[in-house]
Amino acid sequence: MKIDNIKNAATKVTNEARQGQAATARSVGTAGSDAASGTSAAGATGAAVNVNLSSQLQSVMEQVGDVAVFDAKKVEEIKAAIAGGKFQIDSGKVADGLLKSVSEMLQRNEG
Repeated sequence: MKIDNIKNAATKVTNEARQGQAATARSVGTAGSDAASGTSAAGATGAAVNVNLSSQLQSVMEQVGDVAVFDAKKVEEIKAAIAGGKFQIDSGKVADGLLKSVSEMLQRNEG
């Protein structure tokens, strides 16, 4: 599904950012530490490390911003049909959609 692809992209960027933060914290902690006192170059043990993630966040926002999450006009049409008692569900179409979604999830888990 398209929404899943967006969520997966955002999760991937978030995970990469966290890995980058951890790597930065480790390198700052080891490169700037004083072996005798166990303190960092700033003079404090366990000092916070600020990491700029704006370029990664902008990339995610651009990807998410260009994709319409839902069609507002279609939602209003469905609401009106339900309110008027004219909305009909095609069970075959629902079943096909469910099978397609499950198939896609299984393929992603195998790969």
